[in-house]
Amino acid sequence: MMITCSELGFAPDSNSLFKPGQLFIVQNFGNVVLPDSCVTAGETRCVIAATEREIQHIIVCGHLSCGTVGHFLEKESRSVVWLEHGDRLRDLVQAHYPHLTHQQMVDVGAQENVLIQLEQLLADIDVTGANIRVQGWLLDDDTQRIYSYNVQSGQFERT
Repeated sequence: MMITCSELGFAPDSNSLFKPGQLFIVQNFGNVVLPDSCVTAGETRCVIAATEREIQHIIVCGHLSCGTVGHFLEKESRSVVWLEHGDRLRDLVQAHYPHLTHQQMVDVGAQENVLIQLEQLLADIDVTGANIRVQGWLLDDDTQRIYSYNVQSGQFERT
């Protein structure tokens, strides 16, 4: 299963990494993993998908130059309720990266957002004893390179 941004610059199920039908895709703006309290009947829940489909891999995939992350970082952009899902990201980026340009903040924000969404996912799904591998990916829109989060180094590294 891949949770990815709706504005992602490639179709995740149409590349050589996956076979047709092998990938269950959840797409929304900002690759947001919704907390259980925000999930409505019409939305796909990761917990249900992981258990009913016997999913073994869950990938949260963000991308550089993400427009949604750019909107998450703006304080004034709360006219759309969805953007409230970025409040934690905005606060984190403003606290730790105030010296960066806006574009640099968006790119760092895209990385931090993947980590925040992984944390939300792990809060919803108990992977203890399960055969589920959880990964964080980041796509560079310009080069189409995928970077995978390495827990040991604490960095996104080229795959």
